[in-house]
Amino acid sequence: MQVTLLLFGRIIEILGTTTMMVEGIQDTDTLKVYLLNRYPTLNAINYAIAVNEQIIAANTTLKEDCIVAILPPYSGG
Repeated sequence: MQVTLLLFGRIIEILGTTTMMVEGIQDTDTLKVYLLNRYPTLNAINYAIAVNEQIIAANTTLKEDCIVAILPPYSGG
């Protein structure tokens, strides 16, 4: 199963890209562990996760070809 990650703000700086494809990730909790293992600096950043344009608050099952956005804190007017 392939999932597309869209990255924003400070997270782009840490991961070095604006998009990423990951395989074999079944849910958002597993995705968080995967990202923290590869990019430990993410542990210092609070971020939200959106699955198919819906911000989630709890572990969510990921389906083939879904789009997951990793959203750092933002501010503005």
